[in-house]
Order: sequence, then C-alpha cells, then structure tokens
Amino acid sequence: MFTFKNSEGTQNIAIEILKTIKIEHPANQTLQDGADDILDMVTGYCNATMRVWE
Repeated sequence: MFTFKNSEGTQNIAIEILKTIKIEHPANQTLQDGADDILDMVTGYCNATMRVWE
C-alpha cells in the first residue's frame, strides 16, 4: 500500500479499488477479509503504526 501511496495514489482511489474488489467477489471470503483489513489501514481504523494515510 505504501508503494501505491508513494506513486501518487490517493486514499480515495485506494478505497474505491477495495470496494470494487468486495463488490466483484462477494462469495470469496478470503478476498472479502483481505479487502476489509486493508480498508482499515487505508481509512485509519486501525493501530497508528498500520495507518497508510493520517
């Protein structure tokens, strides 16, 4: 995720990509869980050391 951010990726684009993954793969629990975990890091709903954007 930091590579995405350092390549001028924005928080909003990251959120949209992750939401799209969840919508396109509703039956794949592994993708759902992974997208949720990464969304927590992207949105800041996690430990401060795991946050990508402040």
